[in-house]
Amino acid sequence: MAMATERLGQRVEALGDMLSVLGRLTDEAGTLLDVLGGSLGQLGALTAPIHSRATALTAAQRNVAATKAEVDSLLDHLDTARRVAGPLAAGPASDLAAFMEALESLERSVAFLQGHARLAAVQAALGHAQALFNRALETCHADFTRTLVEATRAAMPPPAWVQQHLDDVITEATREHLTRSLVAPDVLLKLQRMGQVMLDAAYSPVRDSYAAARDRGLEVALRAVGQETPPLASLQLLQPDALERVIAAWTRRLQALVLLSLSEYRLARAVWPENVGDELFSRVVGRHLQQLAQSGRDIIEARRVPEKLFALLDMHSLLQQVVPSLLVVLAGPPRGDDEHSATHEDGGGCSSSGGGAVAQRQLSPACMALLREFSALVALVARAAAVLFGEYEDVVARDASKILPPDGTIHPLTAQVLSYLKRLLTYERAAEVLFGGDDVGSIRSSGGGSNAEGSTAAALAAAVSRLMARLLDNLESKSRQYRGDAALGALFMMNNVHYVQWSVEGSAAEALLGRDWLERHKDLVEDWGARYQDLTWGPLLALLQVDAPTDVGRLKQHLKDTFSTFNAGLERIYATQSCWTIPDAMLRDAVKRVVKNDVMQPYQEFLRRYADVQFTTTPAKYIKFTAGDIQTIVDDDLFSGKVR
Repeated sequence: MAMATERLGQRVEALGDMLSVLGRLTDEAGTLLDVLGGSLGQLGALTAPIHSRATALTAAQRNVAATKAEVDSLLDHLDTARRVAGPLAAGPASDLAAFMEALESLERSVAFLQGHARLAAVQAALGHAQALFNRALETCHADFTRTLVEATRAAMPPPAWVQQHLDDVITEATREHLTRSLVAPDVLLKLQRMGQVMLDAAYSPVRDSYAAARDRGLEVALRAVGQETPPLASLQLLQPDALERVIAAWTRRLQALVLLSLSEYRLARAVWPENVGDELFSRVVGRHLQQLAQSGRDIIEARRVPEKLFALLDMHSLLQQVVPSLLVVLAGPPRGDDEHSATHEDGGGCSSSGGGAVAQRQLSPACMALLREFSALVALVARAAAVLFGEYEDVVARDASKILPPDGTIHPLTAQVLSYLKRLLTYERAAEVLFGGDDVGSIRSSGGGSNAEGSTAAALAAAVSRLMARLLDNLESKSRQYRGDAALGALFMMNNVHYVQWSVEGSAAEALLGRDWLERHKDLVEDWGARYQDLTWGPLLALLQVDAPTDVGRLKQHLKDTFSTFNAGLERIYATQSCWTIPDAMLRDAVKRVVKNDVMQPYQEFLRRYADVQFTTTPAKYIKFTAGDIQTIVDDDLFSGKVR
């Protein structure tokens, strides 16, 4: 135990000695560090001037190098005009790549020199470079325009192709099929590069030249399918058939313009960046669309003649087809689908509605205005057609033609009205256009509308019924102009009412007017036929039905008077009515049957009753006709239209 205690004490004593040594070493190290710190401070104070001089020298060397580089660059840019003069003078036709490289190099030098224009030595060189650059831009502009005109002239769709596709409906599905490339790929690359250089140089005349060149190209193509519409003053002087030709040419030009605009859009977006291409496309196509819209308004305001209704209906039908196609054209292909303008896409604008979907482009304000203008034209055409149809009813009612057919045949007014009606009802949407009100100006939707269609059909039926009534009232008034021959007036009315009834029966007009209307007019034909019968043959039949006197002397005189009057009446009928006409064979045969049934039997009975009466010594003088003679007259001569 004692030994362990002793060893522990020794260790404690040794540990104390070690700690004492460690303390001394620590004190000495601190003293040494203090001395070293003082020495370093003295060294820093001695080297500070040397460091300042070295830093200044480095900065000076850097400034000298920068100045030398700036001077070298300035000298290089001052010499650019001399270096590029040769390629620029040769022009793009000689070596396009060299010309464009020289032009781009000169453009950079001009920009550099403009930043140093404060130097007197630079000002003269800048003026020379700027003048050379401007001349080069003019050369580039001229070659751009020439190349564009020549390339597009050769690639424009031929008139036969345009005519073939005029009636094609333009949709996203048919866009690619109906779009033609107006320049070859190698020419397109040339136009793109020259156009971009001139855009970067803010050389605005190239835009005007492009628009003017494509405007002329479009005009040539449009003139091949239809002549330009004359001004309103000239339209007012045109006859109806000439006006119809003008309207037909207008419709063809509009169809052709919409069709050709697909190719114009592709060209503009391929040559120029998106915003510039859209602006130039709107300028080129917009001018022609505005002209056609104005011409359409002029056509609507031109001579208001009945036949113009059909041209207006054609215009309305065309516009209903063209306006949706125009929307497709003006909007351009959906974003992501315009492969031909990919080189100029800038990534802005429309966004997709979902993953993988293709976003529809937004219309520019200019294109929206054009679309609204043509949508308004649809409504304007419909209103003009409705007014014209309403006026036609009054025209028919007021027709004051004094010239009547001398043979009682169909009046020209009747034929014209029925032809007008037949042609009107060939238009599937005539009722909607004429009686659809404000809704007809909108583009046709794909569903619904049965109630509206029913109401417009009913309105058209009522209007046509009124038109027929006005026609017949006018014809009846005209029939009274057959002064002194009411029978011819009755025949005239029978012919015309039958023509109306026959024209309506089995046609679209019958479905519109109804079977009851048709039956009423069949009865009317019979009524006028009966009136003709009474006026023509009634007096002769009345002679045969008069009670003869019982006194022999008076009977003889009665028979002489009866035969003489009957003969004279029949001869007059033969002389006049052999010049009359019943143009419908079935009606003519029916009338003849009635005449023979009503006249021949009473006449035969009259002859048989008085055959044994010796009322004259010259019977041939009085009994001139047999029943067979009357039949021959009726069958062979009556209503044969002989010329007097």
